[in-house]
Amino acid sequence: MLGFGRKLLLIAGLMLIPISLMPEAWFGPINRVTALMVGNLLRLLPIGTVVHGNYVSVDGFSVTIIAECSAIHLFALYTAFVLAFPATRAEKWIGFAAGTAVLMALNIIRIAIVALVGRYFPHRFDLVHIYLGQLGMLVAMVVVCLLWCHWLADPGQMDRPIGFLIRFLIISSLPFLLWVPLNRLYIIIIDTLIQWLFSLVSLHLEMPHAHHLYSQTFSLIALGSLLMAAKGAGLAQRIRWAGIGFVVITLFQLAFRLCNLWITAFQMGWMNAVAQIVYNVCVYLLPAVIALLFLMQTSLQRTLCARNTPVG
Repeated sequence: MLGFGRKLLLIAGLMLIPISLMPEAWFGPINRVTALMVGNLLRLLPIGTVVHGNYVSVDGFSVTIIAECSAIHLFALYTAFVLAFPATRAEKWIGFAAGTAVLMALNIIRIAIVALVGRYFPHRFDLVHIYLGQLGMLVAMVVVCLLWCHWLADPGQMDRPIGFLIRFLIISSLPFLLWVPLNRLYIIIIDTLIQWLFSLVSLHLEMPHAHHLYSQTFSLIALGSLLMAAKGAGLAQRIRWAGIGFVVITLFQLAFRLCNLWITAFQMGWMNAVAQIVYNVCVYLLPAVIALLFLMQTSLQRTLCARNTPVG
């Protein structure tokens, strides 16, 4: 577990950090291909769909496909998991090819659903966008990892992917809705701490909170729901992992707000790259890696228990 965890973190970091530093223009080809596939899917419905570059318009409502929409970061994390997991080269190639295809198909469906919600239910667009974009695609990546592990390992010792997905959807729905009115308060508390720290050196900051939803904060809900959806772990074990994860994520939330402060208040444009790295680590890497390590640990515990159970 320790070797696998170190390898997963190392590979995921080496893949995610360079992606975070790449200019958005570099992702233009994959963004345009994603937009084209979304448009082809929407054209199956009796609605007016127009695709222009990385723009998709549904009856006048347009969405812009950027690197985050194309799920580049989750593809990188899935690739890191496949590379880190002990398997033969052939099994890794099969896992990478099949898993990437499944994730791409799910992402196309996700974007199409979000576009339809934006056209016909615009007041729900932000909520659906965050839930399907962050929580939905994150659990999809974890489920694809489980499917590959289920194919490789003893199915009796692995968490069943479909059951895990259903439990996640049930568990995450209520905390997600409860977090909607609380996420702004969470950011205000973090910003209050930052203001207090700067006041110690006689700098008084004004930090407005104009946004209703701070998308990066929903990584807390994603992590908590992923841990609670795992099968075979005790409540104390889940709480311990969630507590450690929440503390680490909150530290990155604090770092992200500090990056924004340096960029806006002190005109440090070079901090944009740092902010993007911190954001991707907070939103994607930490919830995914912590959840996958937790799932692997619970699977290992079930395997050891099965081996040590006497047969009478």
